[in-house]
Amino acid sequence: MRRLLMSTCTALGLLALTACTAAAPETPAATPATPPASAAAAAPLTCAQQPQLSWGELRSEDVLTRTVVMTVGKGSQVTESTTVDVTQVVPGVVGADLAEDLKSYLYAQAGEHTGEIVDGGPTPTDVEGAWDPKLATPGRYVQYLGVKKLTISVSIACDGRNASAQLTGWRGSRAGILECTVTPSATQVIANEAKKRFCTA
Repeated sequence: MRRLLMSTCTALGLLALTACTAAAPETPAATPATPPASAAAAAPLTCAQQPQLSWGELRSEDVLTRTVVMTVGKGSQVTESTTVDVTQVVPGVVGADLAEDLKSYLYAQAGEHTGEIVDGGPTPTDVEGAWDPKLATPGRYVQYLGVKKLTISVSIACDGRNASAQLTGWRGSRAGILECTVTPSATQVIANEAKKRFCTA
């Protein structure tokens, strides 16, 4: 019987090749590898005990944050008024994941360390003061608002953990109005920046 089957396959040639060839056993599909479990993210740093702090140098910069540019025409009429957000000062802590209560503690300690109030809240936005354009002569005016931006680095050690961070805050908002033909004194950094940027034709 086996001889007969072999003869038949030989006679049929290539047409019988598929039918007479034993099918190869199927290879089981590979089981996808299970990805390793991700390491749990470290919790924000908090301190059960008073942390040890090492402060870097305090850096300060006068920053113009907002202006209102106005043109006063005849009869003391304001013919044009445009509010411009200039530079955004964003208080916060970067460089380390810290619990909120620790951030608040750092801001308080930064003030004690530097003798400067380091405000970690939003900067003021109300640029308009009690200026009455009816008292102004015709011309171009800039109402300006700015703050002193403060930046300081700190190293923190507590509960067997260490971190380094940088605090950004502000203090002492400064507001005023400038008639564009007037040149402020050199010490009035924010007023001079307002003139430079908004008093050109």
